[in-house]
Amino acid sequence: MLSPEFQIAFSPTTLPPSSTIRCCLTYERIPLIGEISINGASEYHSREPCIEIYHCGPRVMSKSRWMLTSKIHRARVTGADLDYVGSITIDGDLMDAAGLIEWEGVHVLDITNGNRLETYVIEGPRGSGEICINGAAAHLINPGDLVIILAYSGIEENMIQGHLPTVVHVDENNQQVHDL
Repeated sequence: MLSPEFQIAFSPTTLPPSSTIRCCLTYERIPLIGEISINGASEYHSREPCIEIYHCGPRVMSKSRWMLTSKIHRARVTGADLDYVGSITIDGDLMDAAGLIEWEGVHVLDITNGNRLETYVIEGPRGSGEICINGAAAHLINPGDLVIILAYSGIEENMIQGHLPTVVHVDENNQQVHDL
């Protein structure tokens, strides 16, 4: 049975025509007070059932396309670390020039051997020219290989006209020489 407050707040007279209501059972965090401790933690929370109500208007979906937004072209891999957890380390200056941010997903294309992979970016020392392949990807790409690093974003069709990706070209030391 719905509470009187719910019935009043969501009566047909208070909602626009063709509105949709969604209810979902979630759990709210409630602090527990007691002397129970697991693995030395001093405070624990349980989850108390809670109903969340969403008012959803008519759905408006716009079509978007997966478009290239950033590219670092022909960078030389400076290191490969199998024991690192994963990712690609990129010189912070190159990240800024290409418009990449830490933790962003990228595709790495190895020009030297044809391997391709997806990973995420972590920032390396600025001005170092570092491009280091980390984790299991170090089996696919080796120090000295030339790579292309790409990032994509979903862009709404009405924004595609005039879209240009940021393209960064580098020299043999991974220093930016020009961008398009």
